[in-house]
Amino acid sequence: MKKISLCIAGIALLSLSVPTFAKEGPGPCRADHEKFCKDMPKGKEHRECMKKNFNNFSEDCKNHLKAKKEKYKENKKEQKGNGMRAACREDHQKFCKDIPKGDGRIMKCFKDNEANLSEACKEALANRKQKK
Repeated sequence: MKKISLCIAGIALLSLSVPTFAKEGPGPCRADHEKFCKDMPKGKEHRECMKKNFNNFSEDCKNHLKAKKEKYKENKKEQKGNGMRAACREDHQKFCKDIPKGDGRIMKCFKDNEANLSEACKEALANRKQKK
């Protein structure tokens, strides 16, 4: 049962991370990619190859994929409103509701109104800066 859980977790990790192999260049998964799936065309066949060979990957690669999965989860959590969006919702309505989205305009509005923002929004903005 534990093996099945690990296999499923591995497949989930790969489905999130496979597209990054080709973009990363040298890295913890590059050798595994070259060894097992070098000649596979990008897309579904490539992902299937990586899933199939996940158990053969180096520990460094597996750890790298786990870290990427955690980062992905954090980003998704923020996108669902548990991060900056939720913390700054009222401030956005109060100071920036007429500002069009895109090109960093909302962030500029927050910066222009920083002194008046709620503490929760200020903290979320500071955390966002630290992640970059």
